Amino acid sequence: MLPAGRAPADVADPDVRASITALDGFDHESVTAAWERALRAPRWDGVRVAVHADLLPPNLLVRDGRLAGVLDWGGAGDPANDLVPAWSCLRGADRERFRARLVPDDGAWARARGIALAQAVVAIPYYERSNPAFAALCRSTLMEVLAEG
Repeated sequence: MLPAGRAPADVADPDVRASITALDGFDHESVTAAWERALRAPRWDGVRVAVHADLLPPNLLVRDGRLAGVLDWGGAGDPANDLVPAWSCLRGADRERFRARLVPDDGAWARARGIALAQAVVAIPYYERSNPAFAALCRSTLMEVLAEG
């Protein structure tokens, strides 16, 4: 099984749904509805491109308020993976500027939102005790996904 976000949504679906039921502090119906929207996103065409697939704050090096480096490169897959920082790193207007600069198609944006959701809901219960700071980051990511609709 590929980690959530690296597998197509329909393949990740059982694990994501099981993780949703394990979430504390979130309305399970709202999270499930957001996940079901992700499942309806246009499927990726399957053309693999170089992706990081884990562009989360712990893998981003920032100096003087600017991105200075990226750690832990991934491999090849759906380019939507590398849009996840829109929810894991950015908020509101910054997310909109990010989207406007990159101009992803609506399908890639919807898949990326689903990937962000999947990564967050799988990680939250897993890391709640062993890495509470990372679980908090994932909670914040999930709140951003839910706020966007």
